[in-house]
Amino acid sequence: AAGVDPSDIVLDYAGFRTLDSIVRTRKVFDTNDFIIITQRFHCERALFIALHMGIQAQCYAVPSPKDMLSVRIREFAARFGALADLYIFKREPRFLGPLVPIPAMHQVPEDAQGYPAVTPEQLLELQKKQGK
Repeated sequence: AAGVDPSDIVLDYAGFRTLDSIVRTRKVFDTNDFIIITQRFHCERALFIALHMGIQAQCYAVPSPKDMLSVRIREFAARFGALADLYIFKREPRFLGPLVPIPAMHQVPEDAQGYPAVTPEQLLELQKKQGK
């Protein structure tokens, strides 16, 4: 998992579509601020759906498949499908399930690289608590 502790990774086994996984993150996993790890072509659609739903998300891209032609054709159709789901059909996830909250990490480890997935206000609050 490229240096990420496996206990910090949550897989959504009932997220059969991007819309399902994004909405389930709020309604099932009880978080509104999370990181998505996926291929680059998929990040844009996932973030678009999250933004539409009022969810704060960041996306980190991993290498994409070699055969990008079939991926681009599929993604083109998937983006139109996402627009239809959000604006015309107003679809919800197929399966929600019981509430299974993801524990939030309120302290950034000393050896963490990059920026924490918090808002600027939350970052200031964390710094005040740590006396910085």
